[in-house]
Amino acid sequence: RKMMMMITKLARWRGRLTRLAPRPKASMMAALTRHGRPLTLAGSVGGMKQPQQQQMVVGMMMKQHKSTLATEAMNENIMVESMRRTPITKAIWQQRQDQMAALLEVQRQSRRRVQQDGAETVEYAPVEKRTADDSYCEFTFRFSTDANLRAQYVNHYGHLRLALVLEDLDALAGIISYTHATPSAKVAANLPPRPLTIVTASVDRIELLSRLNAERDLRLQGCVTWVGKSSMEVRCEIRRADGTKERGAEDEFDEVVLVAYFVMVARDSITGRSAEVNRLVATTEQQRQWYREGEQNNARRRAERAMALSVEPPTREEAATIHQLFLERQAIRLANKGRNSLIDPKPDSNRPKRDYVLMRDTRMSSCIVCHPQEMNVHRKIFGGFLMRQAFELGWAASHLFARVKPEFVALDDISFLAPVEIGSILNLVAKITFADIETNRVQVAVRAEVIEPL
Repeated sequence: RKMMMMITKLARWRGRLTRLAPRPKASMMAALTRHGRPLTLAGSVGGMKQPQQQQMVVGMMMKQHKSTLATEAMNENIMVESMRRTPITKAIWQQRQDQMAALLEVQRQSRRRVQQDGAETVEYAPVEKRTADDSYCEFTFRFSTDANLRAQYVNHYGHLRLALVLEDLDALAGIISYTHATPSAKVAANLPPRPLTIVTASVDRIELLSRLNAERDLRLQGCVTWVGKSSMEVRCEIRRADGTKERGAEDEFDEVVLVAYFVMVARDSITGRSAEVNRLVATTEQQRQWYREGEQNNARRRAERAMALSVEPPTREEAATIHQLFLERQAIRLANKGRNSLIDPKPDSNRPKRDYVLMRDTRMSSCIVCHPQEMNVHRKIFGGFLMRQAFELGWAASHLFARVKPEFVALDDISFLAPVEIGSILNLVAKITFADIETNRVQVAVRAEVIEPL
């Protein structure tokens, strides 16, 4: 009620009376105006209607509030304990901060010396050759004995929340890539390391091989398996404890239950340009196989980017498929004309049965305000947090579509097109894009966009 009164007073102050609708039950967004035309509050049980690029009545106040509080939060030293992260992600970030602590002073000095015209340069540590073992990292979930840890990861079905595990995987991929890109102690003793910012460019593939059990210990592990000039492919695994072997044994975690591939990109923290990272040398047959697969994955990603709809029009085969789907839908619409399409035809009828759901009817959305507690060590919104929000929205859309509890099978890819700033308003939209009746599988796509209120 106070918020609605405040909006009304501000609207009168600006000479624009905004008519307010009753408060919706599920969601609410502030009254908006554009060029003096009022818009009312909108809400729905399925999710919030997507606001367009309208001007907010209280926009100037919100912008000022955002700039002061968010800036103060960012200027403070990042305290891992204050972040809304899982215990494993906090432990990973703490280890990463310990690694970066010795480099911060060198980076500050380098930043002061380097000028935009390049007249004064700093000699950094050269590129080295590293192995996959040099970047190997692992972290363990002791769910079998730590009830508090288990309680933070379990969902309402008694299983592990896979979305939280995705956060941990993203944090793990980050520290692995930083470990690979950091020069060795011998080299760093003579030359300062280049200040790097490593971000997640994409998640290439995630496959769940077995359901994650909340009663069994798990281990997250991974290493760099392929390196380009400034990009790295990181393979992350989740292994499950056997349960019958002694804790701490070398083969305690022998069952692989999840495999994920992350593509990380290094940028120069000063110039913002791509930065070269250490080379990778394969020393075992397994590492050589991973490297060959990384080369193939990189070639595939390049080909997919070259054939994207934003670059190339649909091919002849794709156009034919779209046209065939159009004809099939037209035939069903003509057959169902003049009757309730939700009622199946009689058994002796020759009319085709309506066995489809319009894609637009599966749409589900959510709106998130990105607070400083969700930032990463680079003071941007943590990519793992975005992955968790997108995953759980996609799960909910699949649940409502199938009317039964869905089981996660695999994730094709996640692409991070731009960093999300603190204070951004993020709109996520999930939609079912494919359903197979024979295999009982559905595919859901989730898109996240930053909405600019002004």
